[in-house]
Amino acid sequence: MDISRLKSLRAGNKSSGDENPEEICTLLEAVKKKKKTLANIDEQILNTVDSEGITDEIIETDEYYLE
Repeated sequence: MDISRLKSLRAGNKSSGDENPEEICTLLEAVKKKKKTLANIDEQILNTVDSEGITDEIIETDEYYLE
């Protein structure tokens, strides 16, 4: 890649970091709230289904939350 192309890519990536910190905090709180809601729904599902075969579903859910 030539130097002008690399400089252009760098400038584009650098300028994309001009987000408002308050907006970032708001988005982070929304993601945390959504994650908590999903955890509550998972708990409700676990309380209503058979315990047979649930181990695999628990592992898959845990792996999702760890990503």
